[in-house]
Amino acid sequence: MSPPKFSRFLSGLLILAASACTRDVDSAIVRRFSKPDASVVRVVTFPVEDASDLYVSRFDWQLDWWGSFVCFQFRHGRIEWITDVAEEPFEQSICSAKAVRLKGVDEPVIEVIALSHRGNGELRLYALENRRLTLLLRTSVIDFDGAETYRNGVLSIRYADLNGDGFDDVALVGILDYYSEKGEAVLSSIPVRRHFSWDSVSRRFRRICE
Repeated sequence: MSPPKFSRFLSGLLILAASACTRDVDSAIVRRFSKPDASVVRVVTFPVEDASDLYVSRFDWQLDWWGSFVCFQFRHGRIEWITDVAEEPFEQSICSAKAVRLKGVDEPVIEVIALSHRGNGELRLYALENRRLTLLLRTSVIDFDGAETYRNGVLSIRYADLNGDGFDDVALVGILDYYSEKGEAVLSSIPVRRHFSWDSVSRRFRRICE
């Protein structure tokens, strides 16, 4: 087997293993959140790193149109508890929901990217603590609606200690395009750079002016 083929084969095995690990979890999400008039049609689940039996799932009642997310403990074949969420997304669907580890933040951080029907969406970061998700950051990350849109519709997200204070910062980078009235041509473009640093007093991210 050639190296590229072996790489694809190994990737396939890893995907199958991950699918097997979350199959029971996904089934539990379908049972828990399906409604009489709207069954859950897709579930994407990720484990929370270094947290026993904790998972984050996003799910759809209608693909890429109506959905939500949930963070929970799954043990002995069932959902034991679900976190409360402070300031839940108001958008109609969830593009991504997963756990990330940020240097300097003791608690697991849940990254959620939500999308509205108009084509706008926000990044939200939550701290997972005592069965509750507390909002740490909320900012625009998706925009492909109207005369002012992000190029390719989305900003890139980077987590790194940019100021050397021992805490990971959040950086969003991209380009904002201004279109003609009919949306046929780009009239001008400007770079977008947003930098948020961790405030250990308020225990939230705050925007740094650049």
